[in-house]
Amino acid sequence: MRNIFLKLVLASIGLLAIPVIAAAQTTQLPTIHYMSGLLNFTRGQAVSLNFTNVDREPRNVSLNFVDANGNLLKTAGGRVLPGQTVSISFSFTELPRTSSIRVGIRAVAVLTNPPEPDTDPPSPDLGLAQMELVDVQSSKTQFGLLLPAVRNANVFFPTDQ
Repeated sequence: MRNIFLKLVLASIGLLAIPVIAAAQTTQLPTIHYMSGLLNFTRGQAVSLNFTNVDREPRNVSLNFVDANGNLLKTAGGRVLPGQTVSISFSFTELPRTSSIRVGIRAVAVLTNPPEPDTDPPSPDLGLAQMELVDVQSSKTQFGLLLPAVRNANVFFPTDQ
C-alpha cells in the first residue's frame, strides 16, 4: 500500500513538472515600440507619425497618439510592405473643445510579433519611425523627430492595461 501511494505521489509530481518545463522553454517575443516624449502643440498645428519598413519582410504596425495621461486619442494600423511608409496625423482641431490652449501628445508606433511561430521577431533597426509638427495653414513641417526603438515586453503602453 505504501509503494502504491509513493508511486502515485511521484507520478503527480512528474505530471505537474511537465507544464513548468514547457513554460520555461517558450520564449516570449518582445514587441517593439517606437516612442516619442511628450510634445506640446497648439491651434494651427498638427502632428504626424510616419513609419517606414526597411526590412525585407512585411511587418504589422499600429500607429497611436496618446495624451499626457496615456489616454488613446487616435490609432491606425496595418501591414507595411518592404520599403513602404504608413502615416497618421492628428490635428489640434480633433481635440475636444474643452482642451486647453496647449496640449501634450505622445506618438507610439508598435511593431507586433510575427504571425508564424518560426518567424524571427522584427529587428528594431529595420524600421524607422518619425514624428513631425506641421503648421496647418502653410503645410510646412516646423520640425521632425526620429523616434527611438524600445524592445522590451514590459514597456508601458496605455492600451495594454
